[in-house]
Amino acid sequence: TFAANTVLLNTDMDSVVNNIEAAVTLAKEAVAACKKDCFIAGDIGPIPMTDGLDADAVQEQYYQIGKAFLKNDIDILNFETFSELTQILPVIKRLKQEMAEKGRPLTFCVTTFGCQMNARDSEKLAGILEEVGFVEKDSEEADFVIYNTCSVRENANTRVYGRLGRLNVLKKRNPNMLIAMCGCMMQEPDEIEKIKAVIK
Repeated sequence: TFAANTVLLNTDMDSVVNNIEAAVTLAKEAVAACKKDCFIAGDIGPIPMTDGLDADAVQEQYYQIGKAFLKNDIDILNFETFSELTQILPVIKRLKQEMAEKGRPLTFCVTTFGCQMNARDSEKLAGILEEVGFVEKDSEEADFVIYNTCSVRENANTRVYGRLGRLNVLKKRNPNMLIAMCGCMMQEPDEIEKIKAVIK
């Protein structure tokens, strides 16, 4: 995607990111079809400065392009045909930080609704996740969020639905977030259908 920038495509940054995502999808399909060990690299070429695009804006665009590759699990970036590195070196530094953060331990958050038995089950879940390398977080801004639900205690269901609304917002910020639900509510077909309508 050498020419994936706003100047050469004559478009906005959202369209550039969509272009990159489509290119990565095609590349992954090609790798799967050839059935050989392959690497996929993101190719980033120079962005020409224009009247409406100063040096800072160009640098930010390099960063956004690189970030789009990283978001799509492409962690080999090829910066092509740069005559000087003044603009690109700060971008590489920022992207290296992004790549380093990808290697961090995965985090989880278990939230318990209802009875004491659920609390014990949640402790077991947390222990299992910690054994396989997850790190517990106090907030739901985690990679893996588990709700251990209850339909016996009064208002427990209502509290679950209230929290699911917030999870929708967090999921948009972190599309790779996994959400799991267990407990009594998951044994009631009507509740499952309601939950599906809330979490999209």
